[in-house]
Amino acid sequence: MRPSFVLVAMSLLACAPSSRGTVRLFVSGELAAETGYPTPGPDPIAFVDGWSMDFDHVLVGVETIRLGQGELARPPLVADLHLGPAELFTEAALPSGRLEVGYTLAVPGPSSVEVGVVDPAVRARMESAGASLLLAGRARHPVHGAYTFELAVSRPIIAESCEQADGTLGLVVPDNGATEAELTVHLDHLFFDSGTAEAPSLRFEAWAAAAGDDRHVTLDELAAQPLADLVGIDGMPLRDEDGLVAYVPPATGASITTLREHVLALAASSPHWMGEGHCRYR
Repeated sequence: MRPSFVLVAMSLLACAPSSRGTVRLFVSGELAAETGYPTPGPDPIAFVDGWSMDFDHVLVGVETIRLGQGELARPPLVADLHLGPAELFTEAALPSGRLEVGYTLAVPGPSSVEVGVVDPAVRARMESAGASLLLAGRARHPVHGAYTFELAVSRPIIAESCEQADGTLGLVVPDNGATEAELTVHLDHLFFDSGTAEAPSLRFEAWAAAAGDDRHVTLDELAAQPLADLVGIDGMPLRDEDGLVAYVPPATGASITTLREHVLALAASSPHWMGEGHCRYR
């Protein structure tokens, strides 16, 4: 049996009623989930404050996928993106044409089917935390040394009306043909210092400063870092070579006053479509 999940009906933008095509759908955390930061290549994604990072696990729970019209009831999924892209399903009976796309990340439950290898202990911690996304690993700094972290994003994330990077809506299913598509989770969003800047920076020192004597960082510990008075590892106001470091939370309409709330708000925009494509988020 192939693992899959609930396929929810949404509007079909254009298709011939009698035509069908095949979609092979994956979920990926891109190279960052596999290799950490800085990412390899000529234009790496990297922390600006000297930290590097690698992951032990990047677990994601996928509860629903919305692709055009038609409804298929299937169990939700859970995958570890640190092991590479995971194939969610291959569906050979979708209407051809352009389909609107959306999906939901949510906490796995007893009925969630594992795609690939998932550590049962990490999955249990994810379920216990009520997390839709769980990142575990370590961050290193040439001066400050190594810290471990486990970040459990304790809320569902709904991505709707997803667009591809060129602004085209959804997905085109070829008539009597096949195509591949990808739900892409951008992990770097969780470490942004701004939710409004066009090119925010990745930072980790404020996270490390929130850790206790065990040098292990959790989401709840980030609540001790007020955005208006962030401190560094030395206990002094957080600074870099340009002066005081200011974090700017996303414009969600909610009151965001701590680093914990900032990270959760940023997590809402981490799901993407086909790499760099964006969605409407709730």
